[in-house]
Amino acid sequence: MAVIVLSMVVIVAVALAVAAVVAVGMRGKFVTADPRLRNGLTQVARHLNGDAETPQAFADAVASIGHHRDERITTA
Repeated sequence: MAVIVLSMVVIVAVALAVAAVVAVGMRGKFVTADPRLRNGLTQVARHLNGDAETPQAFADAVASIGHHRDERITTA
C-alpha cells in the first residue's frame, strides 16, 4: 500500500512540475518578476529534458533501494 501511495505522490509531483514549466515557460512573463521561480523552473526543465546531472541524494537513495532489494532476493 505504501508503494502505491509513494508512486502516486511521485506521479503527481512530476505532473505539477511539467505543468509549472509549461504554464510559466522558461522565458515567460515571470522571468523578471521572480528570479527564484525562474531559476527553479529552469532547473526542473533541465532535469525533465535529461540535461542536468542527477542530484547525489537521489542517486544515493536509488542505490540504497537497489541494495536493500538485492538483500531481500538473496535472503529469500
